[in-house]
Amino acid sequence: MIEALRGPLKLFESTAKCPVCGGESLEVSVYMYFIPYFGNIVMYIYSCGNCGFKSSNVGVLEEGKPKRVIVRVRGEKELRYIVVKPAKASIRIPEVSLEYTPGPYSTGYITTIEGILHEFQEAASIACQHAETPECPKILDWLKRAIEGSVEFTLEMCDYEGTGKIAGEEVVETDVNECGRAES
Repeated sequence: MIEALRGPLKLFESTAKCPVCGGESLEVSVYMYFIPYFGNIVMYIYSCGNCGFKSSNVGVLEEGKPKRVIVRVRGEKELRYIVVKPAKASIRIPEVSLEYTPGPYSTGYITTIEGILHEFQEAASIACQHAETPECPKILDWLKRAIEGSVEFTLEMCDYEGTGKIAGEEVVETDVNECGRAES
């Protein structure tokens, strides 16, 4: 393992072809940074000076094999668990059939379990604006109560890159092939 860093360390910088405008103006920077409980992470930052395209990705530096990461959220304590979510990782909350499936332009990021709930809430609010379904108010109410820490649920991250992590107690890692299966 690489020793803990005291600040970001630039590992690489280059210019490449932008996937949006095609110009040779995409600045690519790769940094390594130490985060307590996670160790060293790597951050990829892409920015085009021509068209304004921006993207980023993040993952733990000590790459592992693909995995399923599960945590049972019982209240406010677990809502504060830190999550390193790689670009290609999916997130599920099976109790309410919520799922985030990454697309080709998904990015990795660092957040908390509460932050993930806020993302689901924002997406559900947008989706429900024009939907005439009785499920929308139920999902939005459930998300509000989950953010407040008043409902228990399971959060599952299917990490196909092996670079994600959830820092907390009773976090279980299993084989990625078990993604989407009910807990035994």
